[in-house]
Amino acid sequence: MKKIDKTTLLISFVWLTICGSIGMDININLIEKINKKNIYTYLNEFRVAISIVSIFAFLIWNSLLIVKKKFSTNIFFKFNTIFIFILYFFSQFIGLIQNNSDVLNYNNYYLLLLSFGTLNLFLFIINKKNQSHYKILLYILIVIILIYTLSVLVVKFDILIEALPRGHSIYSITNPNEIFMGQAISRVTGLSRSLAILNLFLIAWYFHINYNFGIIKKTIYILFILSIGLLIWAMNSRGTIICYFFALTIYFLFIFKKNFFTRVKLLLLITLIPIVTFNTFAQVQELNILPEKIDKEKIEKEKIEKEKYFFLFNNSRILNSGHNDYYSGRTILWKYAINNYQKNKIFGYGVQGDRYLLTEKFSHYGSNVSNGFIYALLSGGYVGLILFCFLFLKTFYNIVLIIINCKKLNIGLTIKSSILFLSFLLLRSGVENSFSLFSLDFLIFCISSIIIEKFVKEKKLTILPINKKIIN
Repeated sequence: MKKIDKTTLLISFVWLTICGSIGMDININLIEKINKKNIYTYLNEFRVAISIVSIFAFLIWNSLLIVKKKFSTNIFFKFNTIFIFILYFFSQFIGLIQNNSDVLNYNNYYLLLLSFGTLNLFLFIINKKNQSHYKILLYILIVIILIYTLSVLVVKFDILIEALPRGHSIYSITNPNEIFMGQAISRVTGLSRSLAILNLFLIAWYFHINYNFGIIKKTIYILFILSIGLLIWAMNSRGTIICYFFALTIYFLFIFKKNFFTRVKLLLLITLIPIVTFNTFAQVQELNILPEKIDKEKIEKEKIEKEKYFFLFNNSRILNSGHNDYYSGRTILWKYAINNYQKNKIFGYGVQGDRYLLTEKFSHYGSNVSNGFIYALLSGGYVGLILFCFLFLKTFYNIVLIIINCKKLNIGLTIKSSILFLSFLLLRSGVENSFSLFSLDFLIFCISSIIIEKFVKEKKLTILPINKKIIN
């Protein structure tokens, strides 16, 4: 068995502390919280403390390496993903300092610290020049997503068993005010996002090594993939569903190396089977309740049930998106944010600048502007928006480069997964803040974009590959 070196263990540990900080709030009133004597309170405060200590320790380490001239300072001036993100978050830092009296919030500084800490870790890895670290960190993140998602689904297992066989939407499976392990539970948009990322990886992995599977293992694995697809559809998160289907289309039509008919067939099967299954459950449920309509008491009971759950055909957020009950209000938030942004704010309002404008005005929609570009403008101003757009286009360009050249490339699982994740997140940034701030999306985007950026550079890919024989 190959021995894992100490540097890899250290990098993995710091990465785990950063991942464990997702969704955490920093609370400086520790005495009040400790008096509550809740095990999760101690655990969560420890997660905050260990992340801060780890980040500062690595910052000091990198600084010492620079002083001892064991750290290449040239990496700071290469206009790559890491450097662009550093400038992007620095613009938010300036905005936060300029508006300190208005938006002073320790959680804003904590988010900045986590963002810079993550980038500092990547700088250390670059200096070590060990490409395998990126692959390890990506897989660690996928395992964390798997563990957390399964934990939430286990807690909600009774709801799933009741709702899915009846063809009911589980869009309300989580409550924003619900506490899970001492902190707010993920909204359904976040939970469905995690399931989509997980399933994209599982699909890429299956078709990458399926020749090692026996018929029984293949059947079990495919059923597992389709079951996750069913959950994604049942959660009715429109943004997730669109981004998930988009990423699948990218994979089967441009990356998967089979004949066109096979690619289209697999794409249709993986996308349509969960939808048809869910629709069938909904139809059967509707047929079963028809005889009960003569019973007024049962009619009233069914009416209550319909208010509790959303039927796919009657009240689906997907098929009946114009219904007022399911209107997300995103366009209202976008218009208000743009129209009310103070044009003289070159560097915006600082981290979570959308909350500065939206918290009091749109309490019923929430304080999240749900758009990466607008968030970049509000939080980092014009500078932040330009950097975010550049990052978006640069990542899109790298994906296009690989897709154009994929026929002549031997693309590994890590590259395939990274392309799927980035395709998903680039589209998602149009309807969610996504990777524009420290979050799970940010971590996935960072590690995936660095991986494909390195791949493009190593393979020297171009948009229009030139055959030297033709020139000669």
